[in-house]
Amino acid sequence: MASKVYTAQEVSQHNKSGDAWFVIDNKVYDLSKFQELHPGGRKVLVDNAGKEVTQQYKAYHPPNIMRKYHSKLYVGDLKEGEPGYKPPPFQIPGTFGDLIPFGDPLWYQRFNSPYYKETHVQWRAKLRDFVEGEIMPTLDSWKDKPVPPKDLLLKMGEAGILAALTGAPWPTQYLPAHIKGPENFDTFHELITIDELARIGNSGALAAITNGPSIALTVVYKFGSEEMKKRIVPEVLLGQKMIALAISEPQAGSDVAGMTTTAERDMEGFETRKLNIRGSDVSGTAFLNFDNVRVPVANMIGQEGKGFKLVMYNFNHERFYVTAIVARMARVCIEECVRYALVRKAFGKSLSEIQSIRMKIAAMVRQVESLQSWLENITYQLATMSHEEANMKLGDVISLIKAHSSKVYEYCARESTQIFGGNSMYTDGVGKKIEPAVGQVKGYQIPAGAEDVMDDFAARVAFKTAAKIAKL
Repeated sequence: MASKVYTAQEVSQHNKSGDAWFVIDNKVYDLSKFQELHPGGRKVLVDNAGKEVTQQYKAYHPPNIMRKYHSKLYVGDLKEGEPGYKPPPFQIPGTFGDLIPFGDPLWYQRFNSPYYKETHVQWRAKLRDFVEGEIMPTLDSWKDKPVPPKDLLLKMGEAGILAALTGAPWPTQYLPAHIKGPENFDTFHELITIDELARIGNSGALAAITNGPSIALTVVYKFGSEEMKKRIVPEVLLGQKMIALAISEPQAGSDVAGMTTTAERDMEGFETRKLNIRGSDVSGTAFLNFDNVRVPVANMIGQEGKGFKLVMYNFNHERFYVTAIVARMARVCIEECVRYALVRKAFGKSLSEIQSIRMKIAAMVRQVESLQSWLENITYQLATMSHEEANMKLGDVISLIKAHSSKVYEYCARESTQIFGGNSMYTDGVGKKIEPAVGQVKGYQIPAGAEDVMDDFAARVAFKTAAKIAKL
């Protein structure tokens, strides 16, 4: 059914308390029943009722708000050519997304790339639609709860998204035939999956829906018995059950080899206690107490006494996963800042007209685009090397990019708060993706290898290699 079209004169008639219409991006919305609930008070709405208010709206509201309430408030479109009507932006053929400069990787917007093929383009569109349609509108209702919505995990499973997080090869043998993954699945499909999901901008929520298949499932998927794989892998990839990885101890920290928990046959006793993590309560992080635990022999993975090597097996993939998240989280800062600077006014001009603001954004772009180029280079190596070759050649480089990515995010988070000012301190409103950024940085500087540990490891490898070459 075609949308109803209104003239500016018709919209202007709805300009009072109890009858308040507004035009935002050429769409006409009826906010009459929302006046008493409006955070800014009823007067703000009444004073602007019957008008085109796109700029004012965007100065105080994040983009997802109207996506969330569109179906309830939308009444029609402003007639083309009417006062206040803004022609839609020209879409350059082959481009994708909202086209905020540097708000997406450059291959979305204007660059040719040797890495991405048509199947990557199709998978990107599928992920964008899923995130916009299924995650963004519901995020506020569950991001602070103990666990993510069960129905969301099931939808991710049916869409093949959880299976795309395990790393190549695509695990078709453990999925029902009707679940179709990308054609010729490779590590770039996984990069796209992580990148698009990370657009939600909330690290706790992201961890809750992705950590299991990305980090915890790998040892089972790669080294479990066939009976174990058939029993566990499908349930996790379909979103029916969640899986976690226990990989540290209070006294061990980053020294995974220093863990003291041991396993003996046929013991019993296990309990968990929730650990509150800054900004990540929904992630499910918990303290695990093993007190004479009984573990069936059928649940043993690999050979007894050789579990450490299996845990180490996935470190490259885990650090790649974290880096891909952080690269997008930093990019979210850029996108939000550009949007905000266009509509926010200070001292009689928009922020985009203030040189110091432009310099901050330019500096963020330089760092994020450099990080993205390095990340895509490493993704190509992971896509073209065997796991054994990647472990031999990439460990030090992936450690460095993991450390670098969190430093880039830390910089972008800080600069974003300066651009948003007081709006960066509110958990709701136009700065809602910026407010958690500074706190979230810590969640990426430490897990998967602390920055200092990563830098030191890579430097030790460099000196060891140099000494061999120089025969010192």
